[in-house]
Amino acid sequence: MDKQLELLIELQGLDTEISQLVKEKEAIPKEIRALEQRFSEEESRLEAIKRDLEDLQKRRRSQERELEHQGLEMKKRQGRLLEVKTNKEYSAILHEIEGLKEKQSALEDEILEVLEEIDRQAGQVKRQSERLAQEKAQCEQGRKEWEGKSTETEARLSALLKERANRAPGIDPALMQTYMRVFENRQGLAVVPVRERSCSGCFVTLTPQVFQEAKKNDRIITCSNCNRFVYWKEP
Repeated sequence: MDKQLELLIELQGLDTEISQLVKEKEAIPKEIRALEQRFSEEESRLEAIKRDLEDLQKRRRSQERELEHQGLEMKKRQGRLLEVKTNKEYSAILHEIEGLKEKQSALEDEILEVLEEIDRQAGQVKRQSERLAQEKAQCEQGRKEWEGKSTETEARLSALLKERANRAPGIDPALMQTYMRVFENRQGLAVVPVRERSCSGCFVTLTPQVFQEAKKNDRIITCSNCNRFVYWKEP
């Protein structure tokens, strides 16, 4: 195989892996932020449930104060029964007492309903707290793993860049310039194998003459359509 072609193939392999590692490295902070976002959402959900529970408890306390007030009013009416002098006044007070009893009964029912809702909400707080603890553990573990991945990626990337720096000088400067131009214009793919008589970069069929020349791998051949370097690779 032509030495310059061999170096170009090796360089393409290095650059492909380097590009992939750069993408992986750039994606890691996003993955960590996604973990933190999930934890934040679970934390916000717990705070919302706690606020609902607090509102229910405030409502219960308000109802209990109102029930206490109704009890005092009842005692006042019952005390007045001993003071009235006419049947009309007596009947009126009894009517008021009955009304207060109805209010008390309704309040007691409401308080029972709120207490049941408080129990349910407290259960949700407990379950969500457990879920949040699990999410926190997963977040911390995930962050640790991604940070480890970042360190590994950085080390591999550094090694590949060194290897590239050692190999690149062996390529003819004009050829290297062409390679870099095609690499940048063709989404990081400048050197490709021939597949089924076609350039595997743009999939255009090579002419019979170019195909035969490419199979020899004894000189630099480019695709007339996309300008990529093409070479023959045994299936």
